[in-house]
Amino acid sequence: MNAPSAIGLDRPAAAASLELSPRPYLYLSVGLIAGSVIALQICIMRIFSVGSWAHFGSLVVSLAMLGFGLTSAVMCIAKR
Repeated sequence: MNAPSAIGLDRPAAAASLELSPRPYLYLSVGLIAGSVIALQICIMRIFSVGSWAHFGSLVVSLAMLGFGLTSAVMCIAKR
C-alpha cells in the first residue's frame, strides 16, 4: 500500500476537488503530530522555568499556540 492511497489522496484532481474524505490514518497522524508538538512546548516551558525564565517559556508556548491558531484561520478562510 503506497502512502498517498493510505491517507486518501490518490484521487485525480477533478474528483479530489469535488469530494475530500480523508482516511482515519490522516486524522491519527495529525493528532499524533499535534500531541507531540504540545508535549515539546510543555518540555520547553519546564526547561525555561528551571533557569528562572518562566516568563520566557510562557511566551514561547503562547506564540507557538498563536501561530497554530492563525495558520488554521488563514487556511480556513483561503479554502473558501
